[in-house]
Amino acid sequence: MPSFQEEQMKMIEEFREQFSGTWQIKQVQIKHSELVDINYPTGITTDTLLQNLATLHIQPATQQSDDRLLTLEGTLLFRNQTIPLHIQFYPYTSKEALSQGVVSINLGLSKTNSALPQAEMSYLTTIGFLGENFSINTIPKQPTMTWQGLNRAIIDAKLLKI
Repeated sequence: MPSFQEEQMKMIEEFREQFSGTWQIKQVQIKHSELVDINYPTGITTDTLLQNLATLHIQPATQQSDDRLLTLEGTLLFRNQTIPLHIQFYPYTSKEALSQGVVSINLGLSKTNSALPQAEMSYLTTIGFLGENFSINTIPKQPTMTWQGLNRAIIDAKLLKI
């Protein structure tokens, strides 16, 4: 019987491969009443299904700070703007869990020191993509993932590997 730590390490290795690559955020279901108002009009006035929101490039970070989680870095291409992201995956090793873990998405450091696109970042924060935690459902080696928003307006996001 593998130990909890061995199970966690195995899962992190599976997800390192699963997350790596380019993903199209195909559909995002938004609950209007949960939008975070940060003085940025989204144009969303009812519960909404967004199509082809953005493209996400993900790779393992060069430095892993803790073996109990997987640190990833990437970029989000949204409205012709590239936004650097820092992503952390916390695995659930329990078979009873409805998800395989939680992903936390935050702004990353811009290597170019250029100003980040404020309107785009405000929009993504308002709908609950940036600074949010998502529960993950996927099957390793499959080209799809579903991220369920845990705290804000995104109910779920369906991703397709391209």
